[in-house]
Amino acid sequence: QGVRTVGRFVWEHFPPEFAVPAREAYDVIYSFTRAEQERYRTLGIESPLLTWGCHPDLIAIGDEVAANPAAPRREAEDAAGTDVVRFVVPGSFMGRRKPFAEIVEAFTRARDPRLRLLVRGQLERRAKKLERAAGGDERVEIELEDRPTAEHLRQFAGCDVCLSPSRWEGLGLPLYEAVAFGLPSITNDSPPMNEIVLDDVNGVCVDSVPWGTAGSGIPAFDPDFGQLTAAIERLADDAERARLAEGAAALRGGERSWERTVEGLQKLIERVA
Repeated sequence: QGVRTVGRFVWEHFPPEFAVPAREAYDVIYSFTRAEQERYRTLGIESPLLTWGCHPDLIAIGDEVAANPAAPRREAEDAAGTDVVRFVVPGSFMGRRKPFAEIVEAFTRARDPRLRLLVRGQLERRAKKLERAAGGDERVEIELEDRPTAEHLRQFAGCDVCLSPSRWEGLGLPLYEAVAFGLPSITNDSPPMNEIVLDDVNGVCVDSVPWGTAGSGIPAFDPDFGQLTAAIERLADDAERARLAEGAAALRGGERSWERTVEGLQKLIERVA
């Protein structure tokens, strides 16, 4: 049959006019999320679902950090020696996909003095806006500089909660990393975010509010910011946070295991062989 072409696109940037040439160029276009699969279906593309799981290397980083007494989460104490609860916003290139300033403002409305927020990004273009949103709240740390990947991942794994609501997502990689590290997450109740963060299982999904559309035409949503503050306050509770962390650990060993991904890849190869 000659060479078979199998692949996928950055689906959230995939406009309708790409559908016909994509079908002509590819034998199979697969999906990592049900939202991606549904998008392709509306464009006349049958797309098999390949479950994306937690790679063993990520799990090993989380285990190493948890076992290391010098890990960031074990060092996170205030001047009085009280344990703090560290939330991390993984910002990457700080684009329009996430409402960063509003997330920071929602955090500042949570009054528990033990709470800390780390906003991590790679570009400084949002620094002033984020500083204004923080309003001088000393619990907020804004770090907008690149780090080596391993160092970034250890810092992420050393936090307690992944705070990552998005207007839209492709895969939502930080949410998968949080599952691999055994961290609960807070996001909004829209796909594909709610496919990896299961409400009351490994995190909290707050309501979504229509925001507009992404460049490709897919709908975009802000989180309900009042509910976001309430979710932050909820995960300040040690027992609740531990319960949801157990849910993350169960997911990474089950539905989101790397074995599931490997099995899916094997089926995909068999389909086109």
